[in-house]
Amino acid sequence: MVPGFAAPLVGKLSDRYGARWLSVAGFALSIPPLVCLRFVTSNTVAHKVLLCALLAVLGTTILTLATTPLMAEMTYAIEERDAQQPGIWGEKGVYGIAYGLWTTAFALGGTIGSIEAGYLNAGPGWGTATWSVAIWAVVGAVASLGLGSKPNKPPNASASSTTIEEGRLGGGGEDPTTNSRGET
Repeated sequence: MVPGFAAPLVGKLSDRYGARWLSVAGFALSIPPLVCLRFVTSNTVAHKVLLCALLAVLGTTILTLATTPLMAEMTYAIEERDAQQPGIWGEKGVYGIAYGLWTTAFALGGTIGSIEAGYLNAGPGWGTATWSVAIWAVVGAVASLGLGSKPNKPPNASASSTTIEEGRLGGGGEDPTTNSRGET
């Protein structure tokens, strides 16, 4: 629960510096605690404390540090596509699609990961299952290297000298008091 309260701070950092390095750091920092889950092997107080500590670290690394910027990045990518092909997602906008895709990806990961971990735990054992999840974190870190640049630079912004006083925003003649869907 506590790591979730850090999500707004991570979101602010993501807005300032971009999603790439925060997500890479989140996935990379999750690898050691994922591997260390293999040390939880018995139903003792010491092992329960270790499990809780590792899960708290994982809540901070994967759920907060890695995925919070990814949610924003997905929105930026869909907004960019909508700017290239206006109306591609419908007349009401892009945010429902973005969060729907995020929910689908999260659900698929939870389903496939649970099935994989269950089979590995039943077969080769708990230690192999934790290594497998750690390998997926490596894949996430590498994939995060391909994320876009800083979000405070709009996808279609040009380096021209346009100003709001001239009535133009980004060189396209848009009204600066409206959003991408023309709403005020």
